[in-house]
Formats: sequence, structure tokens, C-alpha cells
Amino acid sequence: MDLKQLSSICPEVLKNAGVEADQLRDRFCSGKPSAIPSCSDSEHIFAPLFSAPVSVRISLLKLKVLEILIYLSNMKSGA
Repeated sequence: MDLKQLSSICPEVLKNAGVEADQLRDRFCSGKPSAIPSCSDSEHIFAPLFSAPVSVRISLLKLKVLEILIYLSNMKSGA
């Protein structure tokens, strides 16, 4: 993900959810490895991709990227 581009061209839905590229960069790209354990929240985000018809997968993937950015932005530190 190009966080510089996200910072300059942030979709309105992400702005409204409080997603900030600088916050994501500081939290996940600060030079130390990051890992997010599997949980029901993340499984809920990705599960529909496995059963989606091929004809809608690209559109669904775009929605899921927005959803995961909102999820990551709202994660508590240390989670």
C-alpha cells in the first residue's frame, strides 16, 4: 500500500472513519516487524472472499481493503 498516496488522495469513507496514513505508518511501518493474530474480527473481513462469485471479486476486494484499513486504524496498540 502506498501510504503517501493514501495521505494525499484518501477516500471520503476512510476520512470519515478517522483513518490517517501517518497513523498507519507509525503503527505498522516503524521499522519493527508487525504481526496481527487471527481473530473473529479479521476472519469476518476475509471470509466472504472465499465464496464470492468471480464476477464480483475485484469489487469485493476493493471494499475489503477499505474495511481492513478501518480495522487496522482502530486497533488498540499492542493487539
